[in-house]
Order: sequence, then structure tokens, then C-alpha cells
Amino acid sequence: DSEDFGKHVRTAAILFAQSYAENLDRIDPKSIAGLRLHYSDAQVAELVAFVRAITLGNLAGNTLDAGVGRLRAFLGSSA
Repeated sequence: DSEDFGKHVRTAAILFAQSYAENLDRIDPKSIAGLRLHYSDAQVAELVAFVRAITLGNLAGNTLDAGVGRLRAFLGSSA
């Protein structure tokens, strides 16, 4: 059934993204192999790039948020 196939394909991508996030930027070869069961090499490379971009965005956002918090604390304590 094509609907079940689509779910498996999405599940493979989600599991890869979870594995990537949990392993702090280390790619598990098993998760890449899981992706290659459902995606072409070009699609796998694109998925990896998307996940890395999302990770970079999250890290940048967290850093910015921490900096703003420190600045607010500094300005609040010196006022």
C-alpha cells in the first residue's frame, strides 16, 4: 500500500534526524543505511544538509538567547 510506504519513508527520515540530534552531530552509519533504503544518494545528502542546517539554526538561536539573557541581567544589575 502506497500510504504505508510513505509512512516508512517519513519514519526513516525522522529517525535519522533524531539520531543525529541525540548523537551531537555524529552520523550513525546505520541511520544513513536506513535512509538509503528509501532515498537516493542525492536525497540522502540533501536530508543530511537540512538536518545540519536545522542544528546550526538551533545552536545559533540558543547562543543568541543566552547572550540576550546575559545582557538583560547585566543591564538590570547596573541600573
